[in-house]
Amino acid sequence: MRWILLPCCLLAGSAMLAQGTADAPDTVRSSNGWYLSPHGTIRVLVIFAEVEYDKHPELDPQPTAPDHWPKGGLPVWKDDLFDPFPSATPKGMVTRYYHDMSLGGFTVLGDYLTAPVVVRESLYPALRDWSGMAWDEANKQGSLRTAHGLTIADLDLWTDARKQGLPKINLPDDPHSYDHVMVIYRNSARLTHGQGSTDAGSAGLLFGYPSDTQSRFGAMHGLPFEILKHEFNHLLLGGNNFHSGGGNAATFTGHFIPVQGGWSMMGAASSSLLTASAWDRDRLGWRPRESKYRIQATDATGALADGDIDPLAGDTGIFVLRDFITSGDALRIRMPFLPADEYPQWLWLENHQTAANNGCPTDVFHYQEEMPCVKPAVPGIYAQMQVDKEVREGPGTFGGHADYLRPVLANGLFDWRLRGDTITFKCLWAAPTEPYLVKDAWANPLSGTQEQEFPLFDKDGNGKLTRKEGIVPRVGIWNGRMVDDGGYLGSSRHAFTPQGNRRIGMGTNPSSANMLTLAADMGREVNRAGKPDNRTVYLNGISVELL
Repeated sequence: MRWILLPCCLLAGSAMLAQGTADAPDTVRSSNGWYLSPHGTIRVLVIFAEVEYDKHPELDPQPTAPDHWPKGGLPVWKDDLFDPFPSATPKGMVTRYYHDMSLGGFTVLGDYLTAPVVVRESLYPALRDWSGMAWDEANKQGSLRTAHGLTIADLDLWTDARKQGLPKINLPDDPHSYDHVMVIYRNSARLTHGQGSTDAGSAGLLFGYPSDTQSRFGAMHGLPFEILKHEFNHLLLGGNNFHSGGGNAATFTGHFIPVQGGWSMMGAASSSLLTASAWDRDRLGWRPRESKYRIQATDATGALADGDIDPLAGDTGIFVLRDFITSGDALRIRMPFLPADEYPQWLWLENHQTAANNGCPTDVFHYQEEMPCVKPAVPGIYAQMQVDKEVREGPGTFGGHADYLRPVLANGLFDWRLRGDTITFKCLWAAPTEPYLVKDAWANPLSGTQEQEFPLFDKDGNGKLTRKEGIVPRVGIWNGRMVDDGGYLGSSRHAFTPQGNRRIGMGTNPSSANMLTLAADMGREVNRAGKPDNRTVYLNGISVELL
């Protein structure tokens, strides 16, 4: 395991978490989870479905079944999603993901119906209730039959949590209710690959029983890992205002004008890393069992240290960050001088040693294993700025805006310009794109654009910006050289390394200062450019350096 030393102008304080205190039954806490508990063991029932467009065959988005999912059958990856039973070495991609992200504290198991269901357009002409239609067709199979012979008792480990954020009861419902039912479609014209939704509650009765929670999504192109975890994570973290890390959309209010990329459990199609963020772990109470700190690092002697840093409290020192995935180590540095009536901000630092060194299959960039044009994630420090989203108990726990995390990339921020033409990008999937121009001379560490976001340009020249004028930054002309490597989904140049960019401070790009915010949706400023938005950059003396 590789360690990274970070001397900071920032020695940790001695605040500790209370241990062994039980939640009162009416205490709302983020660590309790929104509708599902992020602790213990849960088992999911999966229904594989396809649509038979027997009235309008031209609507079928996939008339020729792909190799990964034969028509009328189950997908070839059916056993690659979940492990049906607990194991010290989980194999299923989803089961392994939650094991790694939760540091072993959350086990997500699953099983699937032995036969797929077919939804015929002639029986459901509206093709609207994607869960309900699949449930109705599954009921025609007569009884619950799963690949591993599970019963309703195996799929009901938790009492239905009808209120958000309250402590969850690790006992079955009486009468039984499935904890979670997923419906995955091969060829839905509405739920294509990467599209889906989730809800608390039930789509009716499935073999005589309701569900506590449910989801549905498409899998046209293969195992739908990104959207599956995104929708399931809603039930742990919160509603659409928790979209972050590459999982937000232009219609939802976020803290920054551009929609953000980055990484988090609420990431999806636009994520870079496929792991959780340190913010996620802190939010859900996922920390090492031996840790007495809310956010953990180690000091230069190897002793555990408080990783929650407040420069104005005199916190300075040398910290060792072990691999984030396997140790849970992270540093969080509070941005000083922000007025009390503005959004607070914190800089998060995570040491990702990546899959090649820590064995975590999701500690990689989104498409680096499928697309050779993507520059892979390298061992180093990966940084994000947190804006607000700090209430973890009581009223407001599940409030706030989306895109509360913004990547802080080692290659910095710059003023960008559109070149004014359209070309075909080659990395990932060839299609038209608008190239942008960047020069070293246009460095702007305090208010510039970074690669893992979707910048806006006044394309119609009306003096106003809306997110309809945003671009996907697929191809950049950097100092006259074309870069077409899918960098908005992560690139080696984004990690801080001892051999590369190894310092964040006032005179560096990126800067250690707070960021400007402007909470906005598609075309509206929520706070009208006033408080609590951060409209001033406060210079500070924070310096973080890798040794």
